[in-house]
Amino acid sequence: RHHCTVPTTALDRVRSDLAGGRLWKARDRVTGTLVARPTDPVVLELGGQVFFQMGDLPRAGAYWFLTDKDGPEVEAAVVALKARHGKGALGLIHALPVRDAIEAFPPRVQQGLRQLQREAERDHKYNWDPQPSRKNETVSQQERSNRVVDAILLIAVATATVGVWTVGVFTIIRHHRVLVFLGLLIGESLAT
Repeated sequence: RHHCTVPTTALDRVRSDLAGGRLWKARDRVTGTLVARPTDPVVLELGGQVFFQMGDLPRAGAYWFLTDKDGPEVEAAVVALKARHGKGALGLIHALPVRDAIEAFPPRVQQGLRQLQREAERDHKYNWDPQPSRKNETVSQQERSNRVVDAILLIAVATATVGVWTVGVFTIIRHHRVLVFLGLLIGESLAT
């Protein structure tokens, strides 16, 4: 009897896609997982591997820059990252997928990010202080309910406004016709 292993987590699915040569699907899964886990070294390392296998060395370097991973592949990818985005702090800052506070990364990564932060401030007067992404926050049931009520009220007000405008336009047209008719009657009675 043949047993098929079904990936159980997002990272298992990324690994399965990599093994199956579905690099674009692996890329989409790993970047999606990064939204929920922006400092997870396993996600970042796997993201680097995905982009490395896709041949996008600069992007692989951007992911691996945020990990403790080292080796010739990592070195080549980081060199490609710096070649594409410049060796200066600003180019690297904008290329890195940093979606959380610097303190959320491993100590060695924090040191590298703090160095970029100092260089950006010193060389460009650029204050870079990454914070957790608001996209990671979940919306409460109460907030969703409030949004639905707000939307319904907005639709009701818009509908009422259109209704009032419509009645107003027809009223003006009707009164205009009455005034024209009266004008004609008065004009005819004066003529006789």
